[in-house]
Amino acid sequence: MGVAGSDRWATGSVESGTIRPVVETVYPLASTAAAHRRLEDGGVHGKVVIAVTP
Repeated sequence: MGVAGSDRWATGSVESGTIRPVVETVYPLASTAAAHRRLEDGGVHGKVVIAVTP
């Protein structure tokens, strides 16, 4: 399985719910600076998400 095959496998696994990303924290758009500070401080175990809502 090449890179393209790996991409298809990963996409299918995420779409089916077989694998899920680990989300550590969700920040609102207004707190983007705080999200960046969190990343810079280190020790993040998962994704730091900035939520953009209309």
